[in-house]
Amino acid sequence: MKKNYIILSVMLTVSTGLFAQNRVAGTVQHHLTGKAISQKITPGVQSNGCDTVWNILANDTAVTYLVGGGHWGYVSGSNGYGDLAKAEKFLSGTYTSGYLLKAAVFFFAKAADGATPTTMHIKAWDNTGTGGLPGAQLGTTADQTVATMATGGGPTLITFPSPVTVTGDFYLGIDGFAYASPQEDTVVIYSNTNLPSHAGNAYDLYSDGTTWIAESDPANWSVKVDFYIIAILCSPTMGDVQIMNPTAEVIVYPNPSNGNLFVSTGVIKAGNVSIKVYDALGKLQAVNKQYSQNGGTYKVEMNGAAAGVYFMHITTADKTIIKKITIE
Repeated sequence: MKKNYIILSVMLTVSTGLFAQNRVAGTVQHHLTGKAISQKITPGVQSNGCDTVWNILANDTAVTYLVGGGHWGYVSGSNGYGDLAKAEKFLSGTYTSGYLLKAAVFFFAKAADGATPTTMHIKAWDNTGTGGLPGAQLGTTADQTVATMATGGGPTLITFPSPVTVTGDFYLGIDGFAYASPQEDTVVIYSNTNLPSHAGNAYDLYSDGTTWIAESDPANWSVKVDFYIIAILCSPTMGDVQIMNPTAEVIVYPNPSNGNLFVSTGVIKAGNVSIKVYDALGKLQAVNKQYSQNGGTYKVEMNGAAAGVYFMHITTADKTIIKKITIE
């Protein structure tokens, strides 16, 4: 069943101590804009037993923010400013209540490894914290060593070891970081640009380990942004995420689909990217061909296709990958 997005602004009242004030003592600037993800996916909820949900708008461009004015550190990263965790809030009205949170897609970039090796915990929280903030952890974390991460910014598919049922507002994000001195940037989650029209559901956990605060709050970064995090929730009786990812470079989602599919190639060898979809009889059904220097995300529209099994041929400059897809 299709769902309409509910866009809300979240305002918090917290203590504005010296540490919090110092966080905004400089000019917040765009950074890595030239490396922004070619990410123009229209957020939507699928009707095939799985909801694909995020707070990014169709015309948003992925960026990171850097604190200037003599301060060093990424606003959307975990670093020497003491952010121990980052989380994006997903509202209950944007997905089907009672669905299972099975997987997520994060768009990371790594600024630096830091002097101390860090294992990043990718996790979900409920909203039982004070004022609806992150509370209890949902399910089991999916862990990743920061030193093994790519520096690019392409999509990272996360499959949770134990899918959990969600019924209200919940959060997706990362933690496992420690306060570093001197300041050491580590992992950055791409966000959209700072605009009043954005939901502004990106949150930080301060170094005290208890204070969650919106990035839009004046006591924090004063930027109204949302993280590039896609939540994938599936019906407990019929939904199956089935996002195939035989390589770290290529992700196709959602699968099964109601007609619109997205292919993310990550960072690949420069050259043409050709995507062709054939039916079970070998008849060509869809084509998408673009030139890409560093990979990207491409939309393949099959809204008029009959329900059934298809085969997607994804050809980059140095390989061809074939994926079986299902249209429902």
